[in-house]
Amino acid sequence: MTSYEDFWNWFVQNEPEFYRLVKTKGNVEGEFLGKALPRLREIREGFHLLTAMPEEDTAELAFSANGDLKNMVFVEEIVAAAPELARWKFTALRSPMDMETQGINIGAHAFTKDNIHFYAEKDADYPDEVSIVLVHEEMAEDNVEVITHGTYIFMDHLLGEWNFATLLDHVTVKSSADTEEELQPVHQLFEFLLEREKAFVEKYAGVKKDTENDQFALLEAELEDGSPLIVMVDTDLKDWDAKASHPWMLVVSFTYDGYANSGLPDEETSKLMQEVEDRLLTELKDQDGYLNLGRQTGDDTREIYFACKGFKKASKIVDQVRQEYADKIDVEYDIYKDKYWRSWSRFLPK
Repeated sequence: MTSYEDFWNWFVQNEPEFYRLVKTKGNVEGEFLGKALPRLREIREGFHLLTAMPEEDTAELAFSANGDLKNMVFVEEIVAAAPELARWKFTALRSPMDMETQGINIGAHAFTKDNIHFYAEKDADYPDEVSIVLVHEEMAEDNVEVITHGTYIFMDHLLGEWNFATLLDHVTVKSSADTEEELQPVHQLFEFLLEREKAFVEKYAGVKKDTENDQFALLEAELEDGSPLIVMVDTDLKDWDAKASHPWMLVVSFTYDGYANSGLPDEETSKLMQEVEDRLLTELKDQDGYLNLGRQTGDDTREIYFACKGFKKASKIVDQVRQEYADKIDVEYDIYKDKYWRSWSRFLPK
């Protein structure tokens, strides 16, 4: 399979049997999802599937990125390409659950709106970050691992996949004995997060940064084994006071064989990586919300850093470029939330 259309044509051919399996609670894992997932992953890795019967005569098939930001746009694309089928509902990303009637259980432990509370932590140095502490009433020394794990799963279900991945910067789980803060009911969390997101969007609406004339510094260091590390960094962005306006960090990574050159690329590889980088810079422009922070090279790897206003378009562009150069060089990428660019600031001159 090479396209979404291929997958949906195959699905339609097998739809009667898939519907029967979901409707009768048959061997859905083996005879439906176990067949569908390998075909999806011929098109793209990173898809996950869930199915249910939300209404008496309607089956639901939910496509998930399992929280991986760079795959979310492709989950949305394949659902947008789905055919209209009377007995089916197709969903992009896991939906929020009905907290009034649902919760989850792990072993003997329950995770519901009644036994989980929250409060927000504040940091004057990072005022735009949303840091939440969740407090589970039953957490004790002997169950920290299972309660923490279950609380995270509960939150993912409570907020839904998109909200859990995008509205929060930091989440920790504590016991009630470890906090003296005033606790809020967890059912108020979503409203709190929406208010914070609304204020954040309004604060940075229209913020742009022209980097055309920015200065770059070339820094050199040594790794622990004595091999060189070369960093090129946009120094004009060092003291920019609106870093949080571009909260998503995109890291594009190249791997190469630098054995003969102390971990650095040879001339041919350098030219190829520069060609790919120039292509990315043409597509990811500062006026569109993509700031090239710089790059580091060493230990058989080059990483290019972009701070982004949004991540969907960036993911599609980098994935396309990665595929175009797949037969020439190994290109991978990652996207994560980093409102204050702390993962990059270690390279900036003091």
